Amino acid sequence: MTTDFLSEILERIAPADIIGNYLALKPSGRSLKGLCPFHSEKTPSFNLNPENGLWHCFGCGAGGNLVQFLMKIENLSFQEARNLLAEKAGIPLTHQNSEMKKKQNRMRDLLEAASSFYHQILLKSREGEPGLEYLEKRGIDFKSVEVFQLGMAPQSSQNLIQFLSHQGFDISEIKEAGLATRSIPPKDYFFNRLIFPIRDLFGRLIGFGGRTIGKEEPKYLNSPETPFFKKGETLYAFHLAKPAITEQNFALLVEGYLDTITLHQFGFRNAAASLGTSLTLQQAKLLGRYISKVIVAYDGDKAGLEAMKRSMIILQQANLDFFLLVLPEGEDPDSFLRKHGKQAFETLLKHPLSPVQFALHTALKTYNPQIPEEKTRLINEILPFVSLIANPILRDEQIKFVSQELNVSESLLRSFTRRKSASFSQPALQRPSLSRETEILKWILWEPALASQAWSQLSPDDFEEESFRESARFLFQSYHEKKKGILSLEDIPSSVSLLLSRLSTEPLIGGIENFQTLISKQKEERLKKELKSLKEEVLQKIKERKLNPADETYTSYVALLKKMKGEKKEI
Repeated sequence: MTTDFLSEILERIAPADIIGNYLALKPSGRSLKGLCPFHSEKTPSFNLNPENGLWHCFGCGAGGNLVQFLMKIENLSFQEARNLLAEKAGIPLTHQNSEMKKKQNRMRDLLEAASSFYHQILLKSREGEPGLEYLEKRGIDFKSVEVFQLGMAPQSSQNLIQFLSHQGFDISEIKEAGLATRSIPPKDYFFNRLIFPIRDLFGRLIGFGGRTIGKEEPKYLNSPETPFFKKGETLYAFHLAKPAITEQNFALLVEGYLDTITLHQFGFRNAAASLGTSLTLQQAKLLGRYISKVIVAYDGDKAGLEAMKRSMIILQQANLDFFLLVLPEGEDPDSFLRKHGKQAFETLLKHPLSPVQFALHTALKTYNPQIPEEKTRLINEILPFVSLIANPILRDEQIKFVSQELNVSESLLRSFTRRKSASFSQPALQRPSLSRETEILKWILWEPALASQAWSQLSPDDFEEESFRESARFLFQSYHEKKKGILSLEDIPSSVSLLLSRLSTEPLIGGIENFQTLISKQKEERLKKELKSLKEEVLQKIKERKLNPADETYTSYVALLKKMKGEKKEI
């Protein structure tokens, strides 16, 4: 990819608009900061330079440009990442695999056509009337139907196949999209169900969920796995919830489609669903890119409580702080809101349970703490949840809580929960020393207008450190080839790529007057080293009695000595 190509992308889309789809970014000086998506952390160490698109994480050391970010986070090849960027910027690619791109676009068109078909059946067909009646009964208003593009799969088992065939799609494409069975003859994958379109981070349609409104089993049915749809990596309505999640700094995690829609309808727009009761580590890490706090609000029945227990293990593995809402038995967020209203749910949200409080709440339904044997079992059931708390201060508070609630000594509880493992918190990494060469390159990266001043007085060979010298050569070449905007780093060593991305996100030290001082000192150091080298050669020739006044080494030494005296006078 040429720098001109990347510059064109930069002119059309801001780097933060791309990276901001994967993590929440907040201003920090001239940089943007956020939680790194490539390792677990609770203190933001991911930095983005919004002007040239270079990013660097001071926690795990990863860095690069926009293409490299997409390659790493989406596990894409360079070509795939480039194509994705170009697609978002609306830039045609003349060298991409046109057949692959054509197939992807066709598959997306097919999914959108199916979604439109389901939506029209719900709104404008007699076969959609049972679906509308069900939604009305559940309190789902027309605005939500439109926002979530809800639909209805008709009772006939081949209506969608026939519709898509008339739109020019063949049966193999319909099967590949997960919308037709592999049977002979093929049938619609969904029929006689409410349809919930499922979209990815960018709002692109990737699959569907279907809910029966009768007694058919299973009650919920998701699209099969396809090249687009991976159930365990997707959260329902996450593309709609992202803005509220980052604004409120926590996510509300629920089980089902209707729970999510009702929560959004009542104003809780940070809600997303895990597409069933089995939360996956990939889904938890997706949340962790944006926030560090999650409140789980699953159903209040036994299955929901067990699902919350499983989710706690996953959320802890993703290094997230998590709390739990325990709803009355038989209630879910949808039914609770419709029965008790928004204010009652807000009260619940203000007082969520910690993992230990949740464990005690559920265990007390089984064990009687007044009976010694059952009290022992109760404590043994609770203690593993204490270990889920990584923060030692919070863990200590929860031990005190259990001690008070069950009238057990704190020392006894600590003897059970003491762990020899190292702290969950990652040691702070020392920042590299701010050398003069570091600062010069940072100024050139942050203030491209200073490049002419730098390269009129310096050359890449004036940098002593090899990686700095390589980086300077790249910037020098970029300047003289009049390449502007975002930097293309794929053709240079990874060490240089990482160095430039790191420097591009570090703050500048001092004012602009400091830049000229740095240049002058760098020139002086280079002249000193050159003078020292010539002096050693002159002394060696004197020692060997080979020196004469016309010797090139000697004349160069004298000329450089005079030049250095002149440079010092100027300084």
